[in-house]
Amino acid sequence: MMEIAPLERAFDQDEAPIQGMLWRDIAQVRAAQQALEATDLAADIAMHRTEYAERDLGILDLLPPHCSKGHALEDYARSLGLGAAEVMAIGDNFNDQAMLEFSGSAVVMANCRGRDASPAARHGWASP
Repeated sequence: MMEIAPLERAFDQDEAPIQGMLWRDIAQVRAAQQALEATDLAADIAMHRTEYAERDLGILDLLPPHCSKGHALEDYARSLGLGAAEVMAIGDNFNDQAMLEFSGSAVVMANCRGRDASPAARHGWASP
């Protein structure tokens, strides 16, 4: 692992990184995501946030475009000859949303209440 400051320097080197990660308290991570979304860099990366309110811990993964649990699950299902209707996904945080949206049967874990409850209701995903 290496630390690069400022963060923008990591993306203009000769070789692009595979993944970047920021972590701090939830408010700082949300602010960092908003700041990154306002830059030209936002079009060239995927951002996936995870929050653990009980620890006041936020994590922001910075990945290549179109890189998500949803894309990975879709590719894997396709390799097995399965359609979305034949796939179940179980998630508990913001970074699971693309995976849950892809699957034919989405289950949101009980510990996500207050985080993903509204997407669960909006999409009709099962929730304990």
